[in-house]
Amino acid sequence: MNILHDLNDKQIEAVIHQDGPMLVIAGPGTGKTKVITHRITYLIRQHRIKPESILAITFTSKAAEEMRERVNNEIGEPHGSNIKVSTFHAFCVKVLREHAHHIGLSENFVIFDQEIQDEIFIEIVRDLNLNPYSYPSWRLRNLISEAKSKLNAATENLYIDLDMIDEIDEPHAETNVKNVLKAYQDKLADYSALDFDDLLIKAVTLFDQVPKVQQTYRQAISHILVDEYHDVNNVQYQLLQLLCSPPEHNLMVVADADQSIYSWRGSNPQYIDNFKTDFKPKVVILNDHYRCTNTILSAAKEVIKKNPVRENQYSLTTHKD
Repeated sequence: MNILHDLNDKQIEAVIHQDGPMLVIAGPGTGKTKVITHRITYLIRQHRIKPESILAITFTSKAAEEMRERVNNEIGEPHGSNIKVSTFHAFCVKVLREHAHHIGLSENFVIFDQEIQDEIFIEIVRDLNLNPYSYPSWRLRNLISEAKSKLNAATENLYIDLDMIDEIDEPHAETNVKNVLKAYQDKLADYSALDFDDLLIKAVTLFDQVPKVQQTYRQAISHILVDEYHDVNNVQYQLLQLLCSPPEHNLMVVADADQSIYSWRGSNPQYIDNFKTDFKPKVVILNDHYRCTNTILSAAKEVIKKNPVRENQYSLTTHKD
């Protein structure tokens, strides 16, 4: 099978890139997932890269499963199942289950999901005699998640967003929030538990503080491919930096600043610029659009261009009647 037969010139340029970091700017409908899966196939078949040394990362379990199925369909067994296709969080869970003892954690840690977090916050608010209407669990959960997403994991110091606290119409709100979050962190410790943000933080702490573990993963993973890179937050970017060696490592990220919608959980298109500065990647821009008609595409362009801080990084051309 000719791996490149159904790709356009820019997609081929991204797929056949051999060594070093690469940034693929991919607008909607430009075939970014096809580029990722074809590149994995090309690495294995043309460059003889071991499937188990390839790590593909995306943001949701559903997206990871869909990518895994596409890779399996293209490559087939047994190679397809040996490729690591994962979310950031699932990857960090696997790392910590094996190596958490290096940073003083039990490898049998419990994971607090959103439902358990809410139960804990309700209990803490009650124990501290706070007004539950002013301190609902969703607000406290968002506050601590926002703080952890901006964390410098090497220090693990939390910086609470005071603008979010200002929304609480209560005296001593800042002190109350800090007391709640301290009690929450204590509960995590009591239960030997981590929340989803902690999974990332502790993995970064592990790689930062235990060089032999970091080196083990750097040697085991020769190529990393990140989909939806525009959705990364500070801790996820730190994780990529620790797993890779800028600028020589084979890290490919696929991004589109116009599709960054998760600022509430710490993502920021600024990490695209950071990647350019830190890794000095080859840049490939995909502008051929295959999903929508020109009428829909033109309407979308009119909306996007109203963004005052947008960098004019590409102009999509549709191939759909």
